[in-house]
Formats: sequence, structure tokens, C-alpha cells
Amino acid sequence: MKIAVDKKYYSTIIIITIIVIVSIVGFGKGCYIQKKGIYTVAIVKDIEGTRGGVLCNFYYSYKGVAYEGRGISASIRKKDEGKRFYIQFLQGNPSVKSLLENCPVPDCIGDPPPEGWKEIPKCKEIK
Repeated sequence: MKIAVDKKYYSTIIIITIIVIVSIVGFGKGCYIQKKGIYTVAIVKDIEGTRGGVLCNFYYSYKGVAYEGRGISASIRKKDEGKRFYIQFLQGNPSVKSLLENCPVPDCIGDPPPEGWKEIPKCKEIK
């Protein structure tokens, strides 16, 4: 069975196909980071408003090398500038990262080790 498609719809079909492919690749990257990533602390540098939400600029360090990142955020606001959030990234490629915008770093957590953490650290109970 052959489906006839009017030529005027070709560009729409191509655009939808590209969007679906990019979404699948992005989802796969996020799953891979969740499975294989390590954690450190990112500091929110500044916030810019955009049409699509809030653009968050942040920086973090891994093995003595400073990295910068940016991304659209649904929950970080202007009041969060200078605050610390956990970030998960790939050891072999620290620029592949995911800012955990719903995971602020509590004050009881000091500076991260240069090689990061395998799991998000928990505050030690005070006895």
C-alpha cells in the first residue's frame, strides 16, 4: 500500500521527523548521564529571561579544570544567583552535563572533592 503525500507537506514532515529524532537523542543522553554520571557542585552565575523560560548560566570544576554551562530552567529564578546546585556529568566528558535544578546543595555540604562524587552526598547527623 502506497500513501500519497502532497509535496507541500514534505517540509512539515521533515521538520517533525527532525524534532522527534532530536528529542529521542536528548532523552537518551539524559538517561546515560543518570546511569553513568558523577556529581559535583555548580554555582549559578546569572539568570537571563528568554521567551522559552529562564536561561541559567553556571560554573563548576572537575579535577581542577573550570567549566561553564547554560541551559533553560523551569525552576531557577533571579533570586538563585550565587546559589549552589548539584550537577551530574560524564567523567570522560565533563561538558556533557545535567544541572539538577531541583537539588540545591545544603549548607552542611562543603566544597566538592576535585574528582566529584559517585552519589549525591548527605549531611552527616550531628550527635
